[in-house]
Amino acid sequence: MNFIKKHSLPIFLILASLSLAILGEDLTKYLIYNRSEIGDAQLWRFITAHLVHLGWNHLWLNLSVLVIIWFLVKDFLSIKLWWLVALISSIGISLGLYLFMSELQWYVGLSGLLHSLLVCGAVIGISKGKKEFIFLLIFVFIKIIYEQFYGSLNMELIRGDVVVNAHFYGVVMGLVCIFGFVVLKRFKSTDF
Repeated sequence: MNFIKKHSLPIFLILASLSLAILGEDLTKYLIYNRSEIGDAQLWRFITAHLVHLGWNHLWLNLSVLVIIWFLVKDFLSIKLWWLVALISSIGISLGLYLFMSELQWYVGLSGLLHSLLVCGAVIGISKGKKEFIFLLIFVFIKIIYEQFYGSLNMELIRGDVVVNAHFYGVVMGLVCIFGFVVLKRFKSTDF
């Protein structure tokens, strides 16, 4: 039971994403980021869009990366704070897409959230003396800059267009969460 609690975020993301993939398009069409539906107050899509995928290749790629990221950063925050990062980042990524990409009509996938978790974890890892995370953070920033100028590296693998700005907003939200933790830490004498 302690294992499930300690890893509840990735377990939830994996089970929810797999379940939605199995249930198919009849259900997922109500969960994707859909600009016009969000405009009609279907705000749950800001969160649920990150749980649905273009297909099995997209899903397996995202879940594989999730497991790797979780293995790298899981110990840097409490599970409650990781859940908070995931929630804030999901909403923030979708809000960024909604406010700054009016041409984007729909979006699905976990990759923006994965960028957020990785950046948040890497910064905290660096603050805890894990200097190797500096290279990871530099790699992520180079990747984001590359994507902004040249597009994504893996479009054919997922058989669809990658919304690289979701990755960018994921990085931004990871940094926003770190900033929030630093501010909270100043007012509370607690560690991450």
